[in-house]
Amino acid sequence: EETAGAPVTDGQRAYIEDSTGRLTAVDMASGTVAWAAVIGSEASNVTPVLAGELVLASATEPYVIQALDAATGAVRWTVPDQWFYEQPAVVGDAVVVSTGYEAFAYGLADGAERWHATFEDDNLWTGLVPAGGVLVAGTSGGHVVGLDPGSGEVRFRTPMPRGDKTIWSVAVVGGTVLAYDDDSYVTGVWPASITLAISISVS
Repeated sequence: EETAGAPVTDGQRAYIEDSTGRLTAVDMASGTVAWAAVIGSEASNVTPVLAGELVLASATEPYVIQALDAATGAVRWTVPDQWFYEQPAVVGDAVVVSTGYEAFAYGLADGAERWHATFEDDNLWTGLVPAGGVLVAGTSGGHVVGLDPGSGEVRFRTPMPRGDKTIWSVAVVGGTVLAYDDDSYVTGVWPASITLAISISVS
């Protein structure tokens, strides 16, 4: 089936989720299927994430997040009524998931909720990326935000020079957060000092 999300690999196996909600582990050396598990009935654009011995995947119909044993495909824990398609961020013994209007941290050992943050007026538009002790994301209203990975508290909310243009992607290079916006501008932010580094057009 269609695999709009990206595969992840631990060097031994590749893990990929297709649009029907099936997660498949493929042996890298032989190309054979090691195991396959049904997460849900739909999962367009989902990119799973590896966290030690776990692989985390999500689906809709129904909404669910599952942690599976990377070696066997056995389900370790399930969080119902939640989902992701932007790849979650693994921080220490927790995984932080963004659904746009909300972000959640779950313990890797048992899937128990650690914290929950909401973003009603300016929702998260990108995945969360570790940077300088915070998790950064771009928003629908033209900001780069930094979240405390331990509590979900917003440490900073930096407006981009283009105004309220949606931030489509963020990346961290050499300690600088790069934010790509609606106007095809890339803006650099230093998360340590919460200041703008540079802004250029790439159109």
